[in-house]
Amino acid sequence: MTLTLNNISQIYQVRGDYDTALRYLENSLKIHQDIGDKSGEGTTLNNISQIYNTQGDYDTALCYLENSLKIHQDIGDKAGECASLFNLAHIYQQNGNNQHALNTWRKVYKIAKK
Repeated sequence: MTLTLNNISQIYQVRGDYDTALRYLENSLKIHQDIGDKSGEGTTLNNISQIYNTQGDYDTALCYLENSLKIHQDIGDKAGECASLFNLAHIYQQNGNNQHALNTWRKVYKIAKK
């Protein structure tokens, strides 16, 4: 069910209806949290961050990504960790922090290489 909610949110995001996309993601997040699905929670936090990133609210996007990253690191989900770090690096770059972005992408590369 949560995968379906995430997928529906992407349709609304592509259409530019960010409020509706966010509602679907928030419903998905609540379900993941209620059932203790940490991996799904981390992924959904990452997806929520992309809504805020698209809207230019980088501080909120970073907050969601940092929470997503922590969850993925805590549970040892390397793929999720890479996704969160990759998106963090993009925001760093968008904000002109190119060196921090480059360092973060290097972390992604090292993790993915293992």
